[in-house]
Amino acid sequence: MALVENKRAHALIRVDERIERINQALAEASAPADISNKALRPLQLCRERIEKTNSIPQIFSEQSEAGDHEENANELLNDFIEQQRKQVENEQRQRALEYERQQAEAEKAGKTVPQSVPKPVIPAPVAKRTVTIDPKNVMKHSILGDFIESTAEVDDYLYALREQLIAAVKSGDRVRIK
Repeated sequence: MALVENKRAHALIRVDERIERINQALAEASAPADISNKALRPLQLCRERIEKTNSIPQIFSEQSEAGDHEENANELLNDFIEQQRKQVENEQRQRALEYERQQAEAEKAGKTVPQSVPKPVIPAPVAKRTVTIDPKNVMKHSILGDFIESTAEVDDYLYALREQLIAAVKSGDRVRIK
């Protein structure tokens, strides 16, 4: 029974770490309660099943499923963050169009058009999406075969991985390496 308890304790720590990461990301994104519930509930149920079981294979299975639930939660949160980004972009576009409309009306009326652009409203920073990069997938796309056998293949692999990482960071995302 001590072995089961050790495996359970370890699995609970790992699941709690996943729950904490999702909680932190939800807080950073100021996600509403419905998204928070959808993101966290599967992880919480997984945790409950680990607490109740006496089967080591079941504990391993639940721990593995927790990883999938974390991925799903990140996808849900990424969708929410993307909606927020689009909303900010639309608001900025609307302000620019309104300014152009006012400028055109002022010109028609013969009024002097102010040369300065109105101060943009600085929106609250939008949270970063979490992008998962799997180095194995990068390897499959950067070299032929399943093994790295030359320094040129090492360079190709590292170049492809570096480019993916840089692209994700430049687009305002944070990266999780799987």
